Amino acid sequence: MFTSAMSKQYTGPIQLVVLDFAGTLVDGPQNLSDQYPGDDGKGVKAPVITFDEILREYGIELTWERIREPMGLYKKDHLRVLLETEEATEQFYDEHGREWTESDLEQIYTEFYNLLNEMVVQDELASPVSGAKETVDRLQTEGKLVSNTTGYAKETAETLNRKLVEEFDIELDFMTHSDAVETGRPAPWMIYQGMRELGVYPP
Repeated sequence: MFTSAMSKQYTGPIQLVVLDFAGTLVDGPQNLSDQYPGDDGKGVKAPVITFDEILREYGIELTWERIREPMGLYKKDHLRVLLETEEATEQFYDEHGREWTESDLEQIYTEFYNLLNEMVVQDELASPVSGAKETVDRLQTEGKLVSNTTGYAKETAETLNRKLVEEFDIELDFMTHSDAVETGRPAPWMIYQGMRELGVYPP
């Protein structure tokens, strides 16, 4: 009976470990309520702070809990989900006298993207979480490869990656971002991209 290689259970050694950026390598749980009154003490603050500040400029105030709900999506998709909430839709209409459009989405995202590139390298948000460097070093010393996935777009991911390399001596074997694939998370294409580039198979 024919059995495909993909259907067999792989029992070999782990070759590749894939890590997220925000909340896994950097931007961990901490209390920054002195700077950001809405702080909930959780990790992955950079995109939440940025969404909060940009949306307020358009007359939209959402809780951090609400902003976090689509976390992990490509950031433009995340923004769309937020704008489609009942609270945001009503607040935008009250502020502007009309419903938001695709043009508004593009404009808000551009402003979000520019501010996020500044936010992700802030020292309190870019510092590695406790044990991150030691973990990456140990994995690589043991012969394992380390790559990433992220909801960040190209410039944001590259900016953060440079800071990790230059200031914290954390260098991944392969770094990707949401712009490098047709569909970002939760699709697995960034993982597959890392596998292809690093020659890792099967999953």
